[in-house]
Amino acid sequence: MRGPEGRIVLAGKADRAAPARAALCYGSVMTRDETLACLTAVLPDLRARYGVIRLGLLGSLARDEALPGSDVDLVAEFAPGEAPGLRFFELEDELTALLGAPVRIAGLPSMNAYVRAKVERDLVYA
Repeated sequence: MRGPEGRIVLAGKADRAAPARAALCYGSVMTRDETLACLTAVLPDLRARYGVIRLGLLGSLARDEALPGSDVDLVAEFAPGEAPGLRFFELEDELTALLGAPVRIAGLPSMNAYVRAKVERDLVYA
């Protein structure tokens, strides 16, 4: 859905359940570049509403190896003092509706050093 200035706007809670509005950026299988472009387009809205300052793509989609049914693994960085708390799950739900695939969000600071090193090899920021 596009707002008055033509910006992509995330659907509200009532709209997320509507199948016609789901998958706003999603095709059959999105490429890494298509996914990053979609995330870049919605990042200003996510900053304003959730304090997200950066989103990174990781896993098979970051390597451009996603298959039908692949989920979308993201790393989110939040502005200091702006962690969303329980709204974190709302953010995941909105991004799932937007991308048309299950989204899992992790935070780099919460990862142990071994996992973080593996994640950072594939990580691509929007």
